[in-house]
Amino acid sequence: MGQVAQAIAVLLGGVAIVAIVVAAMWLARRRGPEPGDVPPRPDLAGAAPAEPWRRPTLPWKIVHILLGAVISVIVIAFANLITALLGRNYAETSDSTTWVLFLVVGACIYAWWRFVYGTDTSDRLSVGTLLAIVIAVAVCTTIVDAAFSPPR
Repeated sequence: MGQVAQAIAVLLGGVAIVAIVVAAMWLARRRGPEPGDVPPRPDLAGAAPAEPWRRPTLPWKIVHILLGAVISVIVIAFANLITALLGRNYAETSDSTTWVLFLVVGACIYAWWRFVYGTDTSDRLSVGTLLAIVIAVAVCTTIVDAAFSPPR
């Protein structure tokens, strides 16, 4: 594959990842109240979330950043597995795709962070939206990985 074609494919893969994350965030914010949702009690409107793992303390923030990074490692391992199953040598992927790895790590940490620390229930990502973002990032990463890895 020519240098220009590789650069275009990397750019399109990165744009696809960013577009998927932005679209998911936009859709999550546009989502209105679900049928049967009860508004929060006025006396508890500013209260911290009940779950201890959602409290915004420094140890929990560090744990959640690490969990987002672990999710990204799983996504990258999944992409490498699929690339290997396609008969490509993922260990020799072009160096021009390194920035995609940083984009994957950032997208996974951001999605996990929004899942945990949304300001209220309408701002938090649902589990389904979180999984959709992670799966979409995994698919885009797999496409870029397979496109820029030489055959075995």
